[in-house]
Amino acid sequence: RGNKGYQNWRIGVLDQQCSSNEQVCLNDLWHGNPKEFFRPHAMVESGKKWNRGACVMRQCGDGGGASDPKMKKLGMGDPNLEIMHFMGASKGAALEALCGGGRDLTGGGKTGYGCKS
Repeated sequence: RGNKGYQNWRIGVLDQQCSSNEQVCLNDLWHGNPKEFFRPHAMVESGKKWNRGACVMRQCGDGGGASDPKMKKLGMGDPNLEIMHFMGASKGAALEALCGGGRDLTGGGKTGYGCKS
């Protein structure tokens, strides 16, 4: 909705605006006021396991690296990794990660859906 906040959200939040992206919006709902509408229905878990940014495989946008260097070393082969997201500058790493690694993450092999060139 841009710079116009929703007056009455279905979850009970009043006059809250989410104008940037979903991560900023969720952060605002988690830390903002009133928290009691959102927190009982949400869960925050480890980003290393459940929402790892693909930039850790190369270099993150701010020039920083992974908070845990093992994440870069293990890449998609990390047994603790459940979800890797590819957005922004890391989008280009998706093909390599999904199709060029040692594990068949698509289920169709290197010539199957998603990997066939």
